[in-house]
Parts: sequence; structure tokens; C-alpha cells
Amino acid sequence: MRARQRHLNPKAAGATLVLDARLITGLSDGTGVQTWSDASGGGNDATQATSGFRPLYKTAVQGGQPGVLFDGTDDSMATAYAPTSGDVTIFALFKPNTPPSFSRILDKDFANGFWFGKDGSASDPKYGGGCRQTSSPFGNFLTMDATTSHVMSGSRSSTTWTITDETKTTSSSTVSSTAFSTEVIRVGITNASSSRWKGHIFAVSYFHNLALSSPLLRRMFHAYGFSYKIASS
Repeated sequence: MRARQRHLNPKAAGATLVLDARLITGLSDGTGVQTWSDASGGGNDATQATSGFRPLYKTAVQGGQPGVLFDGTDDSMATAYAPTSGDVTIFALFKPNTPPSFSRILDKDFANGFWFGKDGSASDPKYGGGCRQTSSPFGNFLTMDATTSHVMSGSRSSTTWTITDETKTTSSSTVSSTAFSTEVIRVGITNASSSRWKGHIFAVSYFHNLALSSPLLRRMFHAYGFSYKIASS
């Protein structure tokens, strides 16, 4: 079982969007990332056409593995992927670098979709995300060390939205099960082109129409944690 946990592939688990910095090829350290290829096979690549707005590919950032560094000022990427319905599971691996309030790791219209990032209303470092939550604090959040790397998941199962981190700490709310808007999934920025992420993003996985079972969720945490040397309970 442990070996399978270490090597579980998000695509094999049903992911329909897989961005993983380990799979970026042909770039040297500090080069702008024009296309972050989707490893799910669905062709849902994240792209940035404007050279000055591209995040940077950085080698050996976490556990000897690379990451994509967003500057918090003008860097962002966007997919053309606009899933709208059903349950959902999302994973993000990231390392903050004093990101601004309400900064986004990924975003699909916070009021009518979902988002991951930093909670701007908190004085201590809280990270998490929301799913069709239209009133303050607009999501569920966990207190995380602002200087280290993390694995975080968000899952909507019917009307229950749960944020979980690598320590198995969770925060849940009752949310709408209504279909998401037709906004695309963006990385490092909101759909309104604000609240940009500052720090590294190592990987993002999105599972459409699928709330992963607890055993599979833990296998994903262990697989990502093992690959990036992030301790996972």
C-alpha cells in the first residue's frame, strides 16, 4: 500500500486537469513559463501569451523538485477549461512568499465557482478556499506556516465543502450544490484579474464530478507529499 500511495498518479485517480512543475520540460532556471501543459490528457493547458506576465520556472525549490514562481504583481496563467457541474476535488501544492490579501492560487469565480488562496481578512496566515460562498469569510481556512510548503485539498460532496491540509486538519461548511459558472480556471489570479499570488505553485489537480473518497484523498496527499518531501499525516 505504501508504494502505491507514493506513486499514485492524479490522472489515474480521475483528474481532468493536472499541472505539475516536475513535468515542465525544455526550460532553464528563471525562464518564463508560456505553457504549463495539462498532464491529464484533456489538453487543458495553462498559458500566458504576454512574456512580461509569465511566472518563472525555478529548479530545486522543494524536496529537490521544481516550482513555478508567481511575483504577486502581474504574473498569471489561464486555462480554457470551464467545468460547470457536479461534485469536485481540487489539490494544490504551494509555498507562500508574503502573498497579498485575498491572493489566488487558482480561481474560477469565487461567488459562482471555487477558489484557493490566502484569506485577506485574517491577521495570522490562513490559507484555504471557497466554493459558491457569497458571504464573509467567503470560504474555509486553516492556519498554516507562511514560510513552508503545503499540500491542500478542497472537496465538494453534494452540499458539503471541506478544506484539508497535509496534517489532516479540516474545515467544512454547507454550500450550494448548484452548478458552477462558465468561467475558466485561472492560476495565480482571480477571474477579475486581481489578487495575484506571490510564491511558488508546484502542482494543481482538478477532479470533475468526483469527490474523492477518504482513502483515495489520503493516497493523493501521501503521493504528493512523498514527491515533494512535504510531511503528510
